[in-house]
Amino acid sequence: MKRLGAGGTAEIKDHPYFASIDWLKLQNLTLPPPFIPEGRTVHAESIAEVGEFNNHEYRSIKITAKENELYDKEFVFISQYDSEREIAKVLLLLYYD
Repeated sequence: MKRLGAGGTAEIKDHPYFASIDWLKLQNLTLPPPFIPEGRTVHAESIAEVGEFNNHEYRSIKITAKENELYDKEFVFISQYDSEREIAKVLLLLYYD
């Protein structure tokens, strides 16, 4: 009950931290982002800091039939479209609550 928002979305929207947010523009997806990273710039001192995903580490991992069965039951495919719709619903609730 102490967590911000436990008393409703208005509690979050009215919090001083979020005072600069135009909730209507956010709902309409017209609020400009506060930061747009440069597309081709890497902000690291060296490529070593960026790291690399090593697929070789995971090639030896085999998923068992039992694990596959669990994944089929417990994991559902979530499309980007559905995720965006869910985000829109939350933003609408924040705005109209």
